[in-house]
Amino acid sequence: MNSKKAGITSETGYIVKSLEYVDDKVKGGLISGKKEREDEFDLVLLAVGRRANVEGLALENAGVQLENGHIKVNEHMQTTAENIYAAGDVADGWMLAHTAYDEAMCAAKKISSTATIKCLRGQQCREWYSLILRWGGQ
Repeated sequence: MNSKKAGITSETGYIVKSLEYVDDKVKGGLISGKKEREDEFDLVLLAVGRRANVEGLALENAGVQLENGHIKVNEHMQTTAENIYAAGDVADGWMLAHTAYDEAMCAAKKISSTATIKCLRGQQCREWYSLILRWGGQ
């Protein structure tokens, strides 16, 4: 689906000051830097930032390295410390519950088996969102 052809525009990088549902429209107050503006939308998808909560864990003492604020893991969810695994929000990737579950299952399978197991690391998320966008665009 081509979002521009479908009439979908995306506004990113704003602080949302207010949202109000009036007459089947969403009226929003937006702030970007020192500029404020009011606008009207058919639909609003509001996403707020999330980050890994790894402060105070003394990971460096265990030999666990961080990368861009997340615990560095390989395709098996293994950290830079041989016997430590990480999954979910602390590992870089999609910050969604079902992704964290899949990553944890991948790590558990790797820990309990000598078989080579490779995590999909969010592949299902991309497929799921692609289906939603295709459905929403029809």
